[in-house]
Amino acid sequence: MGTAKIAYNVWDNLKVSSVFTVDYSLTKDFFFQSPEGRDGATYQGRGRMQMTDRMRYTSQNNLTYSKTFGRHSVSAVAAFEVMKYDYEDLYAAKKTYGQDINTSLGNAADPIDADQLLQEDALMSYVASVNYSYGDKYYASFSFRRDGSSRLSPDTRWGNFWSLSGSWRLSQEKFMQPLKSVLSDLKLRASYGVNGNLPSSYYGYQSTYTTGAFYNGKPSPWESTLGNEELTWEKNYALNLGLDIGLFSRVNVSLDWYTRTTKDLLMSKQLNSISGFSSLLTNVGQMRNTGVELEVRSNNIKTKDFSWTTAFNLSHNKNKILKLADLPGLWMADMCVRKVIRLIRFICVSLQEWILKPEVLCIMITGRMRMAVIPKIR
Repeated sequence: MGTAKIAYNVWDNLKVSSVFTVDYSLTKDFFFQSPEGRDGATYQGRGRMQMTDRMRYTSQNNLTYSKTFGRHSVSAVAAFEVMKYDYEDLYAAKKTYGQDINTSLGNAADPIDADQLLQEDALMSYVASVNYSYGDKYYASFSFRRDGSSRLSPDTRWGNFWSLSGSWRLSQEKFMQPLKSVLSDLKLRASYGVNGNLPSSYYGYQSTYTTGAFYNGKPSPWESTLGNEELTWEKNYALNLGLDIGLFSRVNVSLDWYTRTTKDLLMSKQLNSISGFSSLLTNVGQMRNTGVELEVRSNNIKTKDFSWTTAFNLSHNKNKILKLADLPGLWMADMCVRKVIRLIRFICVSLQEWILKPEVLCIMITGRMRMAVIPKIR
């Protein structure tokens, strides 16, 4: 891992800086089972080689401004960031060794398996933030970022995220000074913002094909994953209200209440197995997370050679699912569960025998949505 930095003061209070980081790792693992051993005797000796190559580089370019005038303090940052990640995994195995002195794969007669995996990931970001404080009493902050990820389609890969926060240190006010010996610190905090999460799959929006199969003795492509070009960022809308209290300059109490609503939740929506796929990654869910956190810290004893501190925390959290995928049908064991709203006749497919079974009657009920359970056709 290596890092290069450069900075330049354009003029007073204005600075330009760049940071470039490269994180590279290469791992090679070789496993050999001797033909003389119990495990390798079946193969007359077997060797396996796995090589993993990873490289991640990031580039950060910042423009920073800071200024203090009187009791006012202002700082601002504008940044451009790029991240690129490359991954390669190579695997090969061979058997039938005539000896166990030179165990390289080139000295084995029969190939067993070979595989290679290549993956790429990239993220580009524009970032801006502004901070303001007055007299060590009032604080305000605003930040904005725009991120674009290669994990999403060109139409949906860009997301805008922001946050706004503020605090008021009441203990610095004149009317609080008579209580300073007891109430050493008192601060109110509030923040609201939006952040985002990406799908874990690097290629979730793309339908991918694999040619590593044979049909009639020839390589044949087949669709291995089903893509979703409408896949987008999962977004979290978070509100936090907090209170900080300091007592006798020894005890600090922090109380926080928060609520976070997650929209466009990334979930796998179940598909009818007749499609050839069991699920599809979509933005279908919505969830709310609400809770309270309490933390108490105390400095009991502090001398030159000894210190004793204690900490206590308590939290309560409540999660509520507001929305999930609307499943048109779900196969479970020998039953087919469907949401229904009117009388209909449909064709059902037995996946085991691959025979069409027509004219199976479903009961559909108008008005409130009900569930109908239909025996699976055999």
